[in-house]
This record gives sequence, structure tokens and C-alpha cells, in this order.
Amino acid sequence: MTAGQVADVFRSFICRACGLIYDEAKGDADSGLAPGTRFDDIPDDWACPLCGVTKADFEPYEATALPRRAARSPRRAAGSRADAGVVIVGAGRAGWQMAQALRERDADLTITLVAACDAAVYDKPLLSVALAKKIDAAALVKEPAAAAAQRLNVRLLPRTHAVSVSTQANTLRTTRGSLRYRHLVLAHGAAPREVAPLPAALCWRINHLDAYLKFRERLGTPNPVAPQRVLVAGAGLVGCELANDLALAGHAASSSNEAPSFSRLPSGSTFRSSSVTGWPASARSLASSQPTSPAPAISTRCGAAGSGVPSNSRNFT
Repeated sequence: MTAGQVADVFRSFICRACGLIYDEAKGDADSGLAPGTRFDDIPDDWACPLCGVTKADFEPYEATALPRRAARSPRRAAGSRADAGVVIVGAGRAGWQMAQALRERDADLTITLVAACDAAVYDKPLLSVALAKKIDAAALVKEPAAAAAQRLNVRLLPRTHAVSVSTQANTLRTTRGSLRYRHLVLAHGAAPREVAPLPAALCWRINHLDAYLKFRERLGTPNPVAPQRVLVAGAGLVGCELANDLALAGHAASSSNEAPSFSRLPSGSTFRSSSVTGWPASARSLASSQPTSPAPAISTRCGAAGSGVPSNSRNFT
């Protein structure tokens, strides 16, 4: 390879915090970096467009080719309930990255991935900045779930809820039956806190892409004449980002880190902390006719439910 050819080879760098990959060949349009911009030429104060860490938090990245699969019967390739192999609960970044890492180590390992959602591969941090960045809902999906499962030779059980674990029997009970595992990986994260005073049907909890897309559809296009009032209760990082995103998109958004009682709230604006309260047209009519009724809410903080491997048996509810 000549010196000129070496100079034309573009490199990639990965963010150690969120996993975003900066490809020199593609650049980064959001940051004003044209295709072909070398990483070394990026200013030191540049921030990751996904999570906001600095350039110093990136390191060189080389995609690892998956090992060739040994010939095997279709039944073994797909796995079975009697032997689900390594069972991963959760299809977020942690779940899919675990499946990727396992497959890179062993081409023949049986892997089963259980997901309560659609299981599409996406960058979760984008959910709290997508409106301001004008990212189309369909563009949030990096890879459809079926394509990722096929690429990694993973048996995928989408829209399947984990119910309980028996460590004595090495069995995971799900809403689609029980799975006998050799190893179990819990990558489903924390469960959103319930907001007791608010009806479940009116509560929006943005904890995965499915819920976000439904909320975004319900939110609709900002109306400058009659803007929807959105209250983000929970002023942590995600809550602040979401409130800022809604405001930049043209919605009347505010945030609070308090947990007020019903008696302290203005008429028609019931909420508690860990919620985002939005006011679509149906909610506004509900509030005007029933001032003490709760408005739709979105959870922005999570409790610790399901955060560890049970010693014997653990329910996921």
C-alpha cells in the first residue's frame, strides 16, 4: 500500500460513554463536520452529538467480523424452549451488545433474546433530542429487530414479558411460555415507577422506542395558537433534555422536581413527580369537564424493580 493509499483510509472512533461511532468517511452533519473530516482535525471542545461527552472520551474502533458459523441443523440454530442457551432479557443497547459480543466469541452458541418491545435497534439517548433535531420517527431505527436477529443468529421473542425466574430449575417464565437457560443475562433495565393517582391508560412512560413513538404520534404538530402544555415532573438529565426538546419543538414545556399533592395543584393539572404531563385535545376537554381528573403522563425516572438476579425466584411484575 502506497503512502497515498494509506492517507485515503478513513478510520472510525467509538464513544466510550454511549457507543456512538464517528466515521471519518461520513463525518457528522449535526456537528457541521463534512464527510472526510479527520478525527484529529476535530476541535478539542467538540462534543458527542448523542451523549455530550468530549472528544477525549472517544477511542479508535474497528468493526469485528462475525465468525463463520459451523454447519448445523435448523433446529439447533433456532434453539428450543428445552434449551434456550444464553437467554438475554432486554433488547436495549446492553441486550443487543451482549448478543453481539457473545456471537463474536462463539459462532455456534445458542442465544435467545426476550424483549417486551418490538426490539428494533436504536440509540435511546436520541429519544430526548429527536424533536429539536427534526429526526423522523422512522429514522430512529438503526436496524429492524428481525434483521439484527438474523445477522447475529439470535432467536428473538419480541413483545414478550419476563414474568419470573427460578434459579434452581434454570427456568425463565415468560408470557409466551417457559425457557430453560444455561446462562441468564438481565439487561432489561429498571421498571418505570407507577404514578398511583393517575389512570394507567393516561400515563405515558418513555422507556423504549415503542412508547416514544406512540407519545410522539399523540403529541402531534405544535400549534402556536393553542400550544399543548407539557409538564415534565422529574428534573434529572432525561427529564431536562426532554423538556428542552419539547420546548425547542414549539410545545409549551416546563419541568419540576417536586412531588406536589392534589391540593397544591392548579385546577386541571394533576401530576406527581416522575411524570410528564401532556395536554392533547382529548386531555384538554377532559380537564375542562373534570378539573380534578389527571392528564396523560410520561414517566421520566425509574424505580429499582427487577434490577438484580434473584437468589431463588423473582417476579418481574
